Amino acid sequence: MTISLGNYFKIILCLICTLTNSSTGKRKCPTFINYIQKKHEIDFPEERYNLQCSDNNTQCLLYVYQEKSFWDAHKICKQLTGDLWVPETDVIIHYDYWIGIYKLLTSDDIDEPVWMTMTHHILNKENWVTDSLIFQDSMNCAVAKAMKSGKWYPTACRRRFFFVCHFKF
Repeated sequence: MTISLGNYFKIILCLICTLTNSSTGKRKCPTFINYIQKKHEIDFPEERYNLQCSDNNTQCLLYVYQEKSFWDAHKICKQLTGDLWVPETDVIIHYDYWIGIYKLLTSDDIDEPVWMTMTHHILNKENWVTDSLIFQDSMNCAVAKAMKSGKWYPTACRRRFFFVCHFKF
């Protein structure tokens, strides 16, 4: 049995919707799906998604295997009611991907850049690569590098990478 792209997308949205409101999610899910479909073009084939949820259903990760700029990836996650994921320091995925960290542009009198999560929390855990030469002014977004054991690298926000959306319930 083949699942059409539209139906696959509806299944993913329904899972997310249902998990966010276990008692009322089933009633709100069709409304949510209709809203998303009206507002956003569905252009992802089903092999470009992988939804994984924790055993206790408190969070889900949606792996999106389509390269997008940082801000486009952020926008997609937000439209699905999530955020770009900030992995723990020991998490390794076998490809480069955007993480939900960006550099706050501040005045020139501050020596060290301030890196924040997409939820506006100043970063207090660090998994940055140690080579300080790669920290340049134009590199305002962060990517986790597969070849460097998941270390975080600053890069230009316009570059295109896969990304992971995080949903916390």
